[in-house]
Amino acid sequence: MAVQLVPLPPAIWTQLPQREIYLEIALLMEMEQHWRPLSLAPTKTLNSLFSMSIPLATCLLFIIQTPESRTRIMPFIAVLGLVSGGIALLQLLGSPNGPLYFYDITNNGAAVGLFSNRNHQAIFLASVIIMLAWHFSVIGAGRHPSTLSLLAITLAVLAIIPLILVTGSRAGILVMLVAIFPCAYFYYAAVRRKNRRSADKISKNRKLIIMGLAVAFLSVIALAFVLARAEALDRLLNTRFFEGIRANLLPVLWQMAKDYFPFGSGFGSFQHIFTRYESLELLRPNYLNQAHNDWLQFLIEGGVAAVFVAIALLIWISAKTIDVFRNTRAYSGQRRLVIANLSILGVMALASAGDYPLRVPIIMMVSTVSLCLLGSLERVERRSVKTG
Repeated sequence: MAVQLVPLPPAIWTQLPQREIYLEIALLMEMEQHWRPLSLAPTKTLNSLFSMSIPLATCLLFIIQTPESRTRIMPFIAVLGLVSGGIALLQLLGSPNGPLYFYDITNNGAAVGLFSNRNHQAIFLASVIIMLAWHFSVIGAGRHPSTLSLLAITLAVLAIIPLILVTGSRAGILVMLVAIFPCAYFYYAAVRRKNRRSADKISKNRKLIIMGLAVAFLSVIALAFVLARAEALDRLLNTRFFEGIRANLLPVLWQMAKDYFPFGSGFGSFQHIFTRYESLELLRPNYLNQAHNDWLQFLIEGGVAAVFVAIALLIWISAKTIDVFRNTRAYSGQRRLVIANLSILGVMALASAGDYPLRVPIIMMVSTVSLCLLGSLERVERRSVKTG
């Protein structure tokens, strides 16, 4: 982003892809050619650069924590998710234009919680149930697990699932189904460990817990659908999943990516350059300020440099994961932590194919925490080995 803001001489700038129309306009108006940055929307690119202060601040705050404190942020994020879910229920009870909708442009009448977009609420809640399930496995792996804590965490997970459903977000349903698999693994791992220690006591308590959870889950599901608006149910039951504006945009987005390759149009410039490609079929009463496909928008705005950054990140994540699972000294808690953070990042990556969750500050922070936890695993492991 910083490189895209560096002014370039006219001889270079005019040779960049898709700059011909701007040169033609300047010549017709008899304007003098000045040095210009690569970005076609410099102020938006500068805004994008400043938005990186959020992951930077997250990294700095993470670094100053002790190794034992670094994982404690996940339960706090989960509590924030429950707060957002509670606000979402109140939104369904109240007016679609009530004071609990905190943004001028939002999905009025939908359970958006602390967000302005139903998809972002659902994606955030999907990552929260992974955090809660991981926390369940941590408590369950302890020598004296608290049955009350385990029950509270499980109730929270079961409460969030219908809260994702009532958002009416189809992307949210998809990522929720993905998130259920690591959650099931964490519960299985915790129960198996507890059964090894006291099979009789756990077996007795487990029956009571299962009965209570079944009643609670059915009650929450019923409440969720009673409170759900017709719009949300229509979206959930709509079989034309792959039709609509997003599907029609794909060929246009791919063409834009090819046109601005290899240098890109500049981060934050999508809204401005899209108007050149907007056809009559794509015209809507609402404007389109994001591509709703962050993988392609990343390529459009960042070009080949962005591709290299993404590949480097994927290689780093893969290397950290392989290192932990290959290392015989790594204990099961580290492996569960890797699975949890990989699942959260996987949810974000999947959701980015149909939306732009990583442009939302709190989701940006959550993803940064997951990356920081992956990066700190080796350091924590070596310290534990030295201390015996």
